[in-house]
Amino acid sequence: MNLFDAFAILDLKRQVANLKLQLRGTAETTLESYVIKNSNQDFTSPKDFYDSLAALFIDPSFPQVLRRKLQQLKQVGSLADYISAEANLIGDFKGISDKERIYLFKYGLENRYVNILNLRNPGTFIEAIALISSHGTAIDMRIAQNNVKDSMSMDIDFVNNIETKKNDNKNEFILIDNSYDINTFLYNIKGMEIPINVATTSGKSYLNKNLVCWNCGTPGHRLFECTKSQIKKSSTNTTTDYLDIPDSEFDLDFKNILNSKNYHLTPSNLPLNPSNSQLTSNFNDIKNEINKKKNRKY
Repeated sequence: MNLFDAFAILDLKRQVANLKLQLRGTAETTLESYVIKNSNQDFTSPKDFYDSLAALFIDPSFPQVLRRKLQQLKQVGSLADYISAEANLIGDFKGISDKERIYLFKYGLENRYVNILNLRNPGTFIEAIALISSHGTAIDMRIAQNNVKDSMSMDIDFVNNIETKKNDNKNEFILIDNSYDINTFLYNIKGMEIPINVATTSGKSYLNKNLVCWNCGTPGHRLFECTKSQIKKSSTNTTTDYLDIPDSEFDLDFKNILNSKNYHLTPSNLPLNPSNSQLTSNFNDIKNEINKKKNRKY
């Protein structure tokens, strides 16, 4: 059903009159010029109207404009949307061959469809559309099936990855000394001896990430899985860094010695049950050593 039937305009003369009323601007001026030049011609039907005036309403630059629009068209959605957009641009234009239309059609098409057209080399545009439509549906179905298989095997892969990580961590982290220093474990990591302090958040996070317990220091489990009772580690800094001595009063070598492990009060060099007098004696020995260095003449 056309518009004339929809509006119950059945008389051919009235249909032609309705077409004339729809013309505006340049189109109306073109019609008036044609009527003046051809005063004896009478339009008896819409077909006569189209046949007589169609050539006057064609833009000479339309083919070039159309080709440019087809080249700028891109596939951003489904294949059906792209085909529909291309058909809307072409419309009823007949001045383009199938080969050229296929060539322009491939400009904005996805690479997988372009490869299909290049391999099969269809002769007509209709064949090209049928070809990529059938192959495109098959490709989409294979992708959907692969996604389903991936989702079904996701849990198994996840478990396998966890087991692999556990084995790798056991091989990479080797506990050498669980009392290397205060709050510090000494590990052999990939052939290198590295101390890790668990008094800091960064140290705990690093061990947790690599499946190492920062309570007992053993690789292979985390803190919440540890079966050993929680080890209480002192957070007090017992090094001699509390002695604030300007750098000008002693040389850099002495400062390095002072801050070395030899001057740390670790559990290994403290008595099992130290009395107050024993602790005081240890601190006094350190202070005397510092005073000797300070009084030394350079």
